[in-house]
Amino acid sequence: MALPLQLKVTSRVVKGRRRLERLRAQGQVPAVLYGHGVASVCLAAPARELLQAYHQAGESTLLDLVVDDGSSVKALIQEIQTDPITRQLLHIDFRQVNLREKISAHIKLTFTGIAPAVKEHGGVLMTNLSELAVTSLPQDLVAEISVDLRPLQTFADYLHIRDLPLPPGVTASGRPEDVVAHVVPPRTEEELKALDQKPEAAAASVPA
Repeated sequence: MALPLQLKVTSRVVKGRRRLERLRAQGQVPAVLYGHGVASVCLAAPARELLQAYHQAGESTLLDLVVDDGSSVKALIQEIQTDPITRQLLHIDFRQVNLREKISAHIKLTFTGIAPAVKEHGGVLMTNLSELAVTSLPQDLVAEISVDLRPLQTFADYLHIRDLPLPPGVTASGRPEDVVAHVVPPRTEEELKALDQKPEAAAASVPA
């Protein structure tokens, strides 16, 4: 098992909106650390290092938060808020965890390979899930789960939650029979023509 990523953060005092804006202008992201049975702590995280940690860990891999160059805390990135226009990082929530207690989390699904039903039969891949809800001890979580699409040989084949290669100690929260991915047949020429005609029919029905 890989060692947790380390991120150095500093404690801060909440002093209003202008203080937060000044903090962001200095390349720091306002943050909060909270957890079950512990008091919430206001923090500031360096934006560049935070992004690097997020790209590697996502929201399902442990981080070692080093607060004020002192003791480290095991935590998960719970939520990141960004400006919808500038994409600037606005705020981040860290969730402190107890390594002896199981938690609920979501692990990203990464689809690999090419389904023969797509390559050989011209079908269209349909994915029902982009992440998987799981329960596990914090140290058993991984950043992503790789899903091999090659078993989708025909349009009758399906990948279910029960087919996913879960890491040791990780249990899926969804129903085993829930579909993760499958391939549907390509549209016929008649279906494509009908789709092209629908906008024209809708426009003709609108009163002048």
